[in-house]
Amino acid sequence: MSDPGYYRFPTIWQDTVIFVAEDDLWTVPRTGGVAEFLAGRSSTIPVRTVSPPGFSVISAGRERLAHPELLGSPRMAALIGACQLSYGFMIVDCPPLDPVADAVAIQDLLDGFLLVVRARRAPREAIERAVARLKPNRVQGIVFNDQPSILPRRYGYGPGTDKAFARYGGSARR
Repeated sequence: MSDPGYYRFPTIWQDTVIFVAEDDLWTVPRTGGVAEFLAGRSSTIPVRTVSPPGFSVISAGRERLAHPELLGSPRMAALIGACQLSYGFMIVDCPPLDPVADAVAIQDLLDGFLLVVRARRAPREAIERAVARLKPNRVQGIVFNDQPSILPRRYGYGPGTDKAFARYGGSARR
């Protein structure tokens, strides 16, 4: 594989979700998730262990959540609370803040938000509108993805890059 990394489009085979990451096939069982748990169709917390490397995932579920207000419910609070007790940290991947309200519904259950913005594509007004949907001081940081390099073109690894490396704090090899 020429470009190792995480890929957005997994394959579903029988009751298993398979995706490629870091030049390896990773799998997770395809069973119910948050939607089924919040709707009361599952009494157990739908935690799945990804194999390898052994981290845990709770998927959105097999069906669309019919009542998005359940995201702010006591059942969702119990789910997040149980995860906080079991894991050192957790990341909740939410849809965009604008126009979807999922993140707004669960904001009181989370410590904060890491806002992901597509650099040079997302209009400033759209970012401001999205952040305004949250309570003050909820955004803990911003990640600009798809950002062109800010380092010189020759900065990197390989022949001819030693001077650039030295310029940014490294020591040039001799």
